[in-house]
Amino acid sequence: EGPTCGLLPVGHRCERVTTQGLQWNLDRDVMEFGGLVSTSNRVLEHRPIDTDNESNEIDEQNVTYQTVVVECSHPLVWTVELL
Repeated sequence: EGPTCGLLPVGHRCERVTTQGLQWNLDRDVMEFGGLVSTSNRVLEHRPIDTDNESNEIDEQNVTYQTVVVECSHPLVWTVELL
């Protein structure tokens, strides 16, 4: 699992939020306190296959994380767990 992350609307409602690269992406969702907030999402991992190994095992030495893209109509606060 990737690091925990979140998006929080601060001070006002955010009319439209779309994300890519998260375990639970948003698609033109409205975010506001008392409604939807995203406090426990996860950044997706990219786990390459070890091509030098015939068993096609995951190459644990080269795990990276997806690029996260956030498009929003109003400012949001981004939080992410440091590993």
